[in-house]
Amino acid sequence: RGLVGSEMCIRDSPRLVEFLWFWWYQRQFAVWQSRIKVALRSTAMHTLHNGKLAGFLPVEDRAWSLGDALFETILVKQGKPVWLDDHLARLEMGCDQLGLDFPGLALRADIIKLLSDFDQPAGVLRLCISADSKGVRGYARASRTPHRYCQLAMLPPNNRDNWSNGIHAFVAQTRLPEQTELAGIKHTNRLPHVLARAERDTARFPEGLMLSASGLVVELSLIHISEPTRPLYIS
Repeated sequence: RGLVGSEMCIRDSPRLVEFLWFWWYQRQFAVWQSRIKVALRSTAMHTLHNGKLAGFLPVEDRAWSLGDALFETILVKQGKPVWLDDHLARLEMGCDQLGLDFPGLALRADIIKLLSDFDQPAGVLRLCISADSKGVRGYARASRTPHRYCQLAMLPPNNRDNWSNGIHAFVAQTRLPEQTELAGIKHTNRLPHVLARAERDTARFPEGLMLSASGLVVELSLIHISEPTRPLYIS
């Protein structure tokens, strides 16, 4: 007997009902899973900690307790990190200055793993190398072997008018410290930038110009200044 118009057949066949319920559930689960995957790809921030997916910072990490860490922020276009070798070279230089082992090969493997399922036209990749306390308090290092983090997120939409017409920037009252020992590396001590960003009038200025303690122009609160092709006007 067919199933169409055969309510008694279905009602009297518990195994058939169980099969149909399992089949429907599997179909719905596949749909939900695909929707969740798409949502994660478009909105979520994925993080690898030492090569494994993670959503928290371990208490042994000295980045949160002492700012004992380095980072690089990298543009991703069509699945490829832009200027990756240059970013890794600066990260390696920073590790040398801070006395940390540089996990270059492991970082490259993490990047490949994280980008393998990324199908967006552009994204932001953040690499972080941080010292491990090994459970020991104090400023002295207990190990040269660092934690490594590889984080991938969607690229925020750009304001094309800013690129073509330029921006108005305020001069931040917060000054950057002049430390020759840390010059040229990107460490995670970003309090001056946090304070400068808090000074910003969001309605008037998309960016703030940051000066050194002696009044030299260094960078913007979010963007570096490097050999601009157009003049920089300050009034």
